[in-house]
Amino acid sequence: MNPIQLLILVFFGMISLLVLVVFISIFRLWLQALLGGAPIQAYRLVSMKLRKINPSVIVNARVLAVTAGVNVSVDQLEGHYLAGGDVLNLVKALAAAKTAGIPLSFEDTAAMDLAGRDVLDMVQQSISEKVDGSLNLRQPAGETGTD
Repeated sequence: MNPIQLLILVFFGMISLLVLVVFISIFRLWLQALLGGAPIQAYRLVSMKLRKINPSVIVNARVLAVTAGVNVSVDQLEGHYLAGGDVLNLVKALAAAKTAGIPLSFEDTAAMDLAGRDVLDMVQQSISEKVDGSLNLRQPAGETGTD
């Protein structure tokens, strides 16, 4: 085998190895999404990688959303990620709000997140206030709570 043939063989071997590594990482994420009940097409995962979107963040957020019964599309999650938002925190906030019966839209929550607010903390505070109000845990005025 001459040196040119060897060089071509090494080049194609390295390309094949790179393709295999990408395929394995994409397959793992694709399988995770499929088993989580939130299938995402493999070509979408590849396009996320090409657009510098972390596909594992999108897959984890999508699986969490589907599990919690929150209707959020992959496009919405990608857009929020590209805008610099905290995708997982956003989906956790939407899931907590849905569980607590607090009406909250994706668009409003995304806007608050992009404005720099911790949307999950805001939802948790709303839930806490809702629970405190419904259980009437606040002490009447004038009482100190000590005997």
